[in-house]
Amino acid sequence: MKAKKASAVYFSRQVNQFLVRCKDERLRKNVNEILDLLKMNYELGDKVPKRQWPRSYVKRLGLNNLYRCDLMEGWRLTYTLSFDGVGIRVDVIEVMPHTEYERRFGY
Repeated sequence: MKAKKASAVYFSRQVNQFLVRCKDERLRKNVNEILDLLKMNYELGDKVPKRQWPRSYVKRLGLNNLYRCDLMEGWRLTYTLSFDGVGIRVDVIEVMPHTEYERRFGY
């Protein structure tokens, strides 16, 4: 299957703050690697079924789709895709530990 390049990868203020404040160099490097991989293939993550989308995401972002990527040591990254006039744009929503991910997604 051919990789699908993103026209751009943007991340939320929350993700930016995470990258600035993260003391774990390996985790920060892992997030940056995933961001680079998303530029090369926006379908990198697993599609989250609509019934599992957090209400806070739907209310705040008006989602049409939601994906997640596994990071090291149980961390998760969530993102959505949209058309930006040029191609498919990746908007990274959040980076969170697995326990917070389970709470947010109701597992």
